[in-house]
Amino acid sequence: MVVLLAIFGITILGLCVANLVCFIIMQIKMVKHDQSTMATITTILFCCTGTGFLIAFVYGWTKAKEWGMERFMLIWSVFFGIAVVGEIIFRALGLAH
Repeated sequence: MVVLLAIFGITILGLCVANLVCFIIMQIKMVKHDQSTMATITTILFCCTGTGFLIAFVYGWTKAKEWGMERFMLIWSVFFGIAVVGEIIFRALGLAH
C-alpha cells in the first residue's frame, strides 16, 4: 500500500512539473506574439498568488486557434485535469495537509 501511495504521489508531482513546463511554454508563446505585458502579469501573479497560472491557461485557450496551438492547449488541459483529479483523490485519502 505504501509503495502504491508513493507511486501515486510521484505521478501527481510529475503532472505538476508538466503543468509548470506548459506554463513556461505559454509565457514564451505570449512573448513571441507580442503579448509581453500579459506574460509579465501572469508570471508575477503566478509567483505571488498562483492565479497567474489559471489566467495564462484561460488566455491560452482564447488564443489557441489564432496562434495555432490547439494541440498544445489540449495536452495542457489533459495534464491540468488529471493533476486536479489526482489532487482531489490525494486530499480525500487524507494524504495532503
